[in-house]
Amino acid sequence: MGSHKINKDLVKERQNASFDVVELTNLLDGNKEKTDRRKELEYLFYNDPAVQDSVPVDYLTHSQIYDDALRKSLHIFHKAMELADPQEILSIADAILQEASPLTVHFVMFIPTLMGLATEEQQAKWLPDALEMKIIGSYAQTELGHVGKTANFAIVLAQLYTKGKCHGLHPFMVQIRSRENHEPLQVKLCI
Repeated sequence: MGSHKINKDLVKERQNASFDVVELTNLLDGNKEKTDRRKELEYLFYNDPAVQDSVPVDYLTHSQIYDDALRKSLHIFHKAMELADPQEILSIADAILQEASPLTVHFVMFIPTLMGLATEEQQAKWLPDALEMKIIGSYAQTELGHVGKTANFAIVLAQLYTKGKCHGLHPFMVQIRSRENHEPLQVKLCI
């Protein structure tokens, strides 16, 4: 990852584009300043020895890949907390981690769902711990197997029934593992 090279075929395609590649990049990022900041962050993290692979991922077991991705994710998180705006790291974290991050669902689904669907009181209770990774969340809509082994909470979408009447699909905050030792729990409704 340290010697970041652009594929020669990609360079050729960009040179033959019928549009200004830099202009499109700036548009997709939001503006030139945001593109410059993204590139600065990418450089900072691509050259960080802690996210370099000492052994090619092809030679690792599934468990080793998971453990390494988790270690890298936590390193990136802690480094991001040193930034003026820690959330800006979310825009490049997936690019830095070549393997899937065990924390992607936490940042891409769990936190935005809390921000968008929880009441102010619920956000005050759960968001600080989620943002500081004191709780790790998942998002379970149809396949409960997707909660994996990283999360200790999940937002579960399910039909709400009271007194035999269906009130439609609602999100429920469910603790699935202990916060102390990460052991699986009997499911308990939190919200």
